[in-house]
Amino acid sequence: MKPFPIPVLADASIASAEGPQVSFVPGRMETFERPPRRAPKSEAAQREAVRLVSSLLDRMRAVPFAPWDAGDRRSVAPLLSLTQAPKEVVEEVNDLLGQGEVSCRIDGPRPVHIQETSFPSVWRVQVLAPDGSVADDRIETGAFPAAAGIAVSPSRGTVEPGPEPDGLMNSPALIREILHRAERWRPGDPAHVINLTLLPVTPQDLQYLGDTLGRGTIGILSRGYGSCRIGSTRMGNVWWVQHFHNMGQMILNTIEIVDLPIAAQAAVQDYEDSCERLGEWLAAVED
Repeated sequence: MKPFPIPVLADASIASAEGPQVSFVPGRMETFERPPRRAPKSEAAQREAVRLVSSLLDRMRAVPFAPWDAGDRRSVAPLLSLTQAPKEVVEEVNDLLGQGEVSCRIDGPRPVHIQETSFPSVWRVQVLAPDGSVADDRIETGAFPAAAGIAVSPSRGTVEPGPEPDGLMNSPALIREILHRAERWRPGDPAHVINLTLLPVTPQDLQYLGDTLGRGTIGILSRGYGSCRIGSTRMGNVWWVQHFHNMGQMILNTIEIVDLPIAAQAAVQDYEDSCERLGEWLAAVED
């Protein structure tokens, strides 16, 4: 089975764009749309797909929402392994669940591809082997998949500011603040957000910040009314987060010191709504 497409450009620049001085994040304007109803390629495969997803839904209804936690609590979130399922059944599962707004790609020796389904808090996850084959294929539920392997690690990676070029204004002080906060951040601490949109920074500042923090292995794209692009840096728990309106112009540019930005996560309301809507969708497919 080939990996399903993940439209995240992990190598996209996260430090060069400038936006207007606007201090708000647009509210999400969305309506639920069921995945398109398609004739199954195989009635037997569809029945098995419905059975598997129904079994997952039963567990979701029995287990409370699992908020993001880089510790062991994530392991209690209901999941469904598809690694041993026949290809035609996996294809029917994918058709049943559709694709949602959040995509993630994690580069490394074992790349991870994550796609939110049409039912927020229900995620399709594939972990690839070094040769590109699928080593693990699953559905996970909760705020964000544990298979992403994003762990709280303030010591993960270090950065050293380079020589300061001409034209800098606030970036040297910002880098000192980022390093100070990142070194002292601990699990359970609230996010520390530096709003670059509201600060006087020059293009040289943004470039210097980007060069110093570097680009990490994680790229996340969240679509809705506009989009949110999230990129990890070389510094543990330091993320660059950019919000764009639906015309593609950046309206908010921030650096967040946290284990995982809230913009990437599903909420408890998503989980509750998805339990209800997924049950209705499976009942409609079985009719």
